Amino acid sequence: MEYRQIYENLLKTLCNAYRKMFRLLEGIEQCDDELTRLSLQNRPDVDEVNDVTAYKERLICTLDQISLAIDPLHKQLDGIMELCQEVSVHPMYRHMEDLQILTYYYIRKVINKEDINNPDIISRLNSYKESLELDKAISEVPQSQRQVYMFVPDKKS
Repeated sequence: MEYRQIYENLLKTLCNAYRKMFRLLEGIEQCDDELTRLSLQNRPDVDEVNDVTAYKERLICTLDQISLAIDPLHKQLDGIMELCQEVSVHPMYRHMEDLQILTYYYIRKVINKEDINNPDIISRLNSYKESLELDKAISEVPQSQRQVYMFVPDKKS
């Protein structure tokens, strides 16, 4: 197999990998948006929160796997570029570089958005968790031992 065919196959593989990474990042961003929406609800469905979190985790694992898989391909392409200078001016190489840069910036965008939104999401979900734990503790107290207290706020004009 000649070098041209080898590097074109590598470039195609890398372009496909970056496209997949971009779609995975879109999915991760949608999961973050869904977690924000769920955490804003008074009593979100625990299973739904768990499903979204698990799905996001799978997307991140797949993104990591692709990222690890393309590293040797880049090294192989770099080796071919040392022998064959025409690779760097090939249109598909330029396209691969553009996809690589777009993916990098999208990763930065998703991470920055998570850095901003995750503390609030975590805080709201932790408050909900504490509420569920309190509900569980109350449910364990026999009905005959429960007391009801009324709180009437002072009316200030």
